[in-house]
Amino acid sequence: MSHPDYSPMVWQYFNDDRRAGAWPLAEDVIAVRANTPGSRAVMAVQIKLIADQVADARFQVYGCVSAIACGAWLADWLVGKDQAQLAELTANDIDAALALAPVKRHCALLAEDALGMLRSGWCQNNEVGPSTQKLEARG
Repeated sequence: MSHPDYSPMVWQYFNDDRRAGAWPLAEDVIAVRANTPGSRAVMAVQIKLIADQVADARFQVYGCVSAIACGAWLADWLVGKDQAQLAELTANDIDAALALAPVKRHCALLAEDALGMLRSGWCQNNEVGPSTQKLEARG
């Protein structure tokens, strides 16, 4: 497939559904949902924590090819990371990793918003002990 707005990396992650889907909420799951009202894209991301590390991740995205690719890339990137590493990733990193077209930069920002919410959920989890976290951004 070829389209001027989509790099080969975008197509690769768009077609990669290994981490697509969702789990039922549980004590070891943090679930977040971010949206961008301007584009109507919605990204839901879940992480499972084991011993202060992301053991697995899932994503669901309603949006364009680039938004779906950003969700898939983020879910892949999250696995094996600890809380401090989550703070290091930015939209610029996601943009660069996927070689997003400038008009698709908002997709990397959407993933960055979801990541920030995951960090917040993880902090809340550490303050109050294990519990299910479901956070939602309001755009």
